[in-house]
Amino acid sequence: MLTREKGVPLYYQLDTILRKKILSGEIAAGAPFPTEDLLVQQYNISRITVRQALASLEKDRLIIRKQGKGTFVAEKIERAELPKLSGTGNDLVDISSHDSKRIKIITRVVGFSRLLANKTITDYLGIPEGEEIIRIERVRLANEKPLYHLLNYLPLDIGEKLNHKALKNKTLTHLMETDLKIVIKKAVQTIEADIVDSHIGPVLDAREGDPCLILRRVVYEKSGRAIEYLVATFRADRYMYTNMLLRHKKGKGYEWLNTDFSRHKQYSQSRPSDPLMNEHLPSFIRT
Repeated sequence: MLTREKGVPLYYQLDTILRKKILSGEIAAGAPFPTEDLLVQQYNISRITVRQALASLEKDRLIIRKQGKGTFVAEKIERAELPKLSGTGNDLVDISSHDSKRIKIITRVVGFSRLLANKTITDYLGIPEGEEIIRIERVRLANEKPLYHLLNYLPLDIGEKLNHKALKNKTLTHLMETDLKIVIKKAVQTIEADIVDSHIGPVLDAREGDPCLILRRVVYEKSGRAIEYLVATFRADRYMYTNMLLRHKKGKGYEWLNTDFSRHKQYSQSRPSDPLMNEHLPSFIRT
């Protein structure tokens, strides 16, 4: 049910509830959608609030209004698989573009600048606070819809050598490995839930306060030096992460082990290397 807590708009709460019902299949694709009158009565809210929520769902093409017939759940809500990071190390940080019949991914370079590292960045990169670094800001889009916002922080001696114009068509990893001859050894990453802020909202075509996922990654070269700190913000309503676990005997008991989807025929598909997911976290885009 809806709560009337200060700061949480009723239309947003209703939007979230209805959106989950559609994406989970609780309300089937093509099925008639609850009427305005029914929603007003069921949730004890105004018609204006209901219309705001429905307008948001319609904008995202989750529901369709048919004149003289009513409102229906969209017949087809595509769930296209996002390119997955392989375990080979060919692309530790990602695709810049991918074009297929179902989905076209492009990269928009928003900024490439110098700045002085704050304590958060220095903690990740292991450099003195106030040292000059390179900051790269990009947005990735699928079929012209924003998917995630991406920030990369690099030591100055690496970042200043990059051809920033090439970032529109080539991956940062590719440029570092091919152009700069850096040998990337590993990466450590975390994924956590958060909410969209006032800066990211317009970029991702999301509302401030919407749920999002934040991925942070530190990339290391062969010598063990941290060469990149990455922060990616994903729209939570367009992503889910799936992990396959296999039961493995250990000593007298058993434990769960991660396994790579791509090694199983039923999940194996032709796909380019992805960006931000490791080999145990294939990701799916809801477009």
